[in-house]
Amino acid sequence: MDRYLMFYRFYITLFVFFLSSCASESLIQTKQDINLAKQDASDSDKSPETLLIEYENKLNAFGEDTLSFYAPLNMQQASENITKAKAQLNNSTSSANKSNPKAELISASRYLDKAVSNKQAVKLHLKTADTQFIELQNLQAPILLPLKFTKTKDEFSQLIKLIENGKIQEAIRQEPDLIEDMIKVEIETLKKSFFGKSVEYIHQAQDLNADDYAPASLKTAEQLLQSSLAFIDKSYRDRNTISDMSEETFKAAKKLYFISKEAFAIHTSSNEEVENKIMSAYDFLREIETGLAIKPIEITDYAEQSTQLLQQIVRKEQETKETLASLQAKKEVLKTVVEPISIPKDTIPKDTIPKIIMSKETNKAVLPELFMPNTYSDMHDTE
Repeated sequence: MDRYLMFYRFYITLFVFFLSSCASESLIQTKQDINLAKQDASDSDKSPETLLIEYENKLNAFGEDTLSFYAPLNMQQASENITKAKAQLNNSTSSANKSNPKAELISASRYLDKAVSNKQAVKLHLKTADTQFIELQNLQAPILLPLKFTKTKDEFSQLIKLIENGKIQEAIRQEPDLIEDMIKVEIETLKKSFFGKSVEYIHQAQDLNADDYAPASLKTAEQLLQSSLAFIDKSYRDRNTISDMSEETFKAAKKLYFISKEAFAIHTSSNEEVENKIMSAYDFLREIETGLAIKPIEITDYAEQSTQLLQQIVRKEQETKETLASLQAKKEVLKTVVEPISIPKDTIPKDTIPKIIMSKETNKAVLPELFMPNTYSDMHDTE
């Protein structure tokens, strides 16, 4: 008997839980709400078309997607009212039959107002969770970790629905667990965002037998990666340091990949291919030597030639700097030019100012002494 009683209680509890779950997924429009909407529709002198335009303007102002997330139950009910209203508008043939569309439209507008209020309530009572959720979106978590982000989003949505059903304290009680899950997703998102490329390079290097051909470079890259990931676990909000560590790790991982690639090519090439590769490296030094017009380097082992070439390049750079400095100094000297002395016209003696006359042949001004030198000279002396 006790056994049957235990099963009976279990099924009753399960049934009650099922009903409560279903209730949390929708809002029930009470008869009182329906009658109130009908009364307001009867008292309103606005046409259904006007009410529909007002609803759509309000919806666009607040954003349908935003309200659908922060108040899914209210928005679902508003959508159902709008669907009914539009259907009745299309089927109505007389103005007398349009009271029902008006009632549905007024109800939809009220649910829209409730949705706006619920959004404000969520941001007030679940402020930390909401801030964390926005941070995940800014970090591109929906793209980098779509499955885990969706799971977290669904958890947040459940708390939002609790607030819609008036269970604010229950939502607040469950918020810490949600925040903990969100932080985990944030950390994983940071790791993938900042170090995803580094991980790819390391894996590609390992595919090229980096363990055998580039062990030192592999060790360096892996140590940097591990220390960076450990740092994120403890200081995931220190984005500046994470960014710096990411850059350093990326350089090491990329270097590892190309070293492994070269080493793999050498180990898997024929003797002739290896010889051609070495000859190409020597020829490259000659090309640099010719291109920079520096002193020819004596042929010796590759490392020694590289060192000599580098030394000559440094000397060439120093000589260029000295030449530029010398030219700049000369340029400054040339800038120092004595300005011509300006003599006021009134201070010049009249006797020193030559007189001019117009030539009838050329219609141009000429000096008198050039036109009639003897006459002009006598007249000038007399004066």
